Amino acid sequence: MAALVGASDPELAALVLISGVYDLSAIPAGPIADAMKREGVMVKGDLDDRSALLVAGRIRAATLILNGAKDDRTFPDQARSLAERIREHGTPAKAVIYPEFGHAIPPDVRAKEIDAFLEEHMAPARRE
Repeated sequence: MAALVGASDPELAALVLISGVYDLSAIPAGPIADAMKREGVMVKGDLDDRSALLVAGRIRAATLILNGAKDDRTFPDQARSLAERIREHGTPAKAVIYPEFGHAIPPDVRAKEIDAFLEEHMAPARRE
């Protein structure tokens, strides 16, 4: 959801996305697909409306995307693809894939990346 907000709010300076699904139409059958069906998300149009990869070109906020390589609910390749598509449109974006973690990336581990990223991308906004 945060990525979709980033695509619709050009005034955001930075986005940090953690363990997300960015192309819902690529979700295989299983618990996530079942949960979406229970929520009424069933047709391709619904999936497309909620897929950040399709609106990546509208994201103007510097974006940090974190994902565990062993995540059983999200897809590291989608994190990489989202960062690439955002960069294609001139916006800074970085995907960090943690090889040793699954869906839950420990806060102290991810804080190192997040703190440095926010310092880099939020500091200019604070000086203005």
